[in-house]
Amino acid sequence: LTKIIIPSSVTKIGHYAFFLCKSLVEINIPASVTIIESNAFCECKSLKKINLPPFLKVLSESIFESCESLEEIEIPPSVNKIQHRAFLSCSSLTHIKIPPSVTIIEYGAFDSCKSLLHVELSSSLKIIEEYVFGGCKNLEQIEIPSSVTEIKARAFFCCTSLKHVVLPPSLKNIDPNAFENCFSL
Repeated sequence: LTKIIIPSSVTKIGHYAFFLCKSLVEINIPASVTIIESNAFCECKSLKKINLPPFLKVLSESIFESCESLEEIEIPPSVNKIQHRAFLSCSSLTHIKIPPSVTIIEYGAFDSCKSLLHVELSSSLKIIEEYVFGGCKNLEQIEIPSSVTEIKARAFFCCTSLKHVVLPPSLKNIDPNAFENCFSL
């Protein structure tokens, strides 16, 4: 199984629907899909291309965890929440733009995305949770939007190439170890 075209009659993709489909390279999801549940594409190690439907509200827990070949993904402007470990260990992911609709990115969402070079954060984000960008070893710079008031512990843990961080005046709290092992900072 390398390519899937889901019919427009489908409105929901359930938990673990394509879990461990290691040869799956491309999937086309119709606009009719409004819910994709946790682990739906977890460990689809060859997945390179996926289009997300325009009315999706949540990127569920571990939805793309360990999709090691996923290089880029466009998050639709309808998404308001990225749950924990959504992109954990997507080791080929290089760029991510989080739309202004996203107000919550839960812990570990982009943890161990080792190739991540560029991140554009949502202008509505309030808190950067634990390990959100932990282990993003190639991330060199990040600009924290003015909406952010708190950076949690180990949010940027082991971002060893991180050299430049822009913090907003709205920031009220930086937890202990938020930038632990950021040797280049």
